[in-house]
Amino acid sequence: MAPSAPPGFEAIAGLRQQITANAIALFPKVVDSSPQKSEAFDIIVSLSSDGMRYQAVISCITDQYEFRTIAAEGPKSDTVASALGGLLDVTAMLVEESRYLVLGHLVEGGQAFAGGHINTSLLRRV
Repeated sequence: MAPSAPPGFEAIAGLRQQITANAIALFPKVVDSSPQKSEAFDIIVSLSSDGMRYQAVISCITDQYEFRTIAAEGPKSDTVASALGGLLDVTAMLVEESRYLVLGHLVEGGQAFAGGHINTSLLRRV
């Protein structure tokens, strides 16, 4: 039998994946200068010097700098999962604040659907 992932691993992997997706949307200049989108950002969790709190950051290399820089950081937290959750909150709030600039907006003819909206012009016609 294959070894199983440690408890919470899937949740942490999911948080990292969503943070990366948000970073790709938020920082297109970084993505454009990177050979591969998925490698443009690193999600790093560090432990404070007192060994009591964790903090997650999005690290990247930009054309402007020849070294890594921090694109975003979350609040200090008691656990790795909550540090990643805090960073996800930071990026999710920024995506919402700038979503029309970052993600575009619905074209005329969008429809309400399940409490949200859908851009019907992007649906595949059968």
